[in-house]
Amino acid sequence: FDPWVERYGGDLGLRAAEIDRCADLEEMQQRSLLLLDHVNGAVAASHGYGMRAVRFGGVVEFQSDGSRVCTVLAQFDGRFRARARAARSPHPLRPSETQSWAALAGVDEYAADALINFGRAGAGNWFDLYKAFESIQTSGKLDRAAERSRTSKNAIDDLTETAAFFRHALTRNKAQKRRGPKMNFGKARELVRALLQAYLEDLASLNSRGSAP
Repeated sequence: FDPWVERYGGDLGLRAAEIDRCADLEEMQQRSLLLLDHVNGAVAASHGYGMRAVRFGGVVEFQSDGSRVCTVLAQFDGRFRARARAARSPHPLRPSETQSWAALAGVDEYAADALINFGRAGAGNWFDLYKAFESIQTSGKLDRAAERSRTSKNAIDDLTETAAFFRHALTRNKAQKRRGPKMNFGKARELVRALLQAYLEDLASLNSRGSAP
């Protein structure tokens, strides 16, 4: 499944078919950085912010059989713990949720922008968090995502008002200053995450039906 991770000694390599097709190192780096943005956004949407962001760490070239295979070395900005177990499954293997959602960035510009900005929102970036929300809104499918995620209109109104409070300090009106923000960042982030998950799930379902024979 694409993209995927391989281990090379003490390093983790993020592999993707689109990287292997790059004509030169400059194109490879540009595509790699964009891919990492999509992956980081998909991880944050799927698992929350317990996992740290992956950073670009360089390129490795393999020529053991004369062919050229290029890999992005991934660096994790922090530590995380994971547990894995190998097992024989009677069911066909499927892409992970993170892989599926990251792949949607290649077929939907709104998903691509939303993943990039949500992944960058981190622990308190209202600008990027609201950009992720705006991507869903601009797609014309905000109401559908809200219905699917059971997000109320009042909650969305609180999000937009609070985001304006933090993003546009010079244009806050006196009434808004007296009220202060209606929503803390953690609650706002979970709201946008729920909307993004719903948008991606719906998009994945439509994409799957469209590719079915």
